[in-house]
Amino acid sequence: MANRYQILLLTLVLLFGVAVCASEKVDLDKIDFPAPRLGKTPVKDQLQLAYSLYDQMSATDIWDVESFRDCHNRVINECPDTPWAIESCWRLSNLLITAPRQHDNEEVVRLMTHALEKYPGNPWQDRFKNRLLRTLQDMKDHTRLLYWCQKLLETTDPESEKYLSLTLVAGKSATALGDQESASWYFNEILNRDPKKETIFARIAASHLKQ
Repeated sequence: MANRYQILLLTLVLLFGVAVCASEKVDLDKIDFPAPRLGKTPVKDQLQLAYSLYDQMSATDIWDVESFRDCHNRVINECPDTPWAIESCWRLSNLLITAPRQHDNEEVVRLMTHALEKYPGNPWQDRFKNRLLRTLQDMKDHTRLLYWCQKLLETTDPESEKYLSLTLVAGKSATALGDQESASWYFNEILNRDPKKETIFARIAASHLKQ
C-alpha cells in the first residue's frame, strides 16, 4: 500500500511540475529576472533553453526519472539566470525525495544550499531553508546543521518564533556534538527571550538545561 501512495505522489509531482511551465506562453523579450548574472550565455538564450527543456519534460514518460533529473540539472547549470533555475532546484529536490530508489539526501542538501547561496533574494527562500534543515536533521549531520542555524540566525528577527525554533535546533545540535557550553548558551538565549516559558521552545530548552 505504501508503494502505491508513493507512486501516486511521484506521478502528481511530475505532472504538476512540467504542466505549469509547459502550458505557459512566454514572451522571452519581456522577462527580466532580478538575479546576479551567473551564466556565460545571453539571458534570452538561457530562457529559450529552459523553456525547451521544460517542454521536453512535458512530453517525457513519467517513469523516466533519469530524463527528468537530466533536464532539471541542465536548467540549473545551463540556465542559471532564469526563474526556472530556482524552480528546478525545488522540483528536482521533490523528485529526489519522492521517487522510488532515487532518495538522495546529500543531493537535496546540495540543491538547497545552491539555491540559498546563488539566489539570496529568491521568493522561495523559506521553503529552501526549511527543507535544508529538515534534511540535515534526517541525516543527523549536526555539524552542518549547527552551521546553517548560526548562519540563518544572523538574518532572523530575534523577536520571532522562527528565531526561537532555530536557536533550539542549534542547541540540540551543539549538544549532539558534545559542545555543552554552546548548547547552554542557546538554551539560555531562548529562556532570556521567553522567561515565562510561554512557548514550547522555552519549555524544551528548560528541560535540556536540567539534564
